[in-house]
Amino acid sequence: SAGDDGQITAWPLTAKTTLDPTQKPKRIATLPNRVTSLDLITNNQGIWIASGSDDAQVRLHRFNPEE
Repeated sequence: SAGDDGQITAWPLTAKTTLDPTQKPKRIATLPNRVTSLDLITNNQGIWIASGSDDAQVRLHRFNPEE
């Protein structure tokens, strides 16, 4: 998830795709501007999160759920 505070957060889910209350969310990034869009990209190099913000920049963030 992302929002007006510039935080990008990954929320752990259960096998039934509901929020897993036994695990804490992981902060992916804190950006200086409001995040207006997110997209998840998976490939042979792992999981990437593309974010867009009010400053018209697109940023890529590598995500490793094991860390």
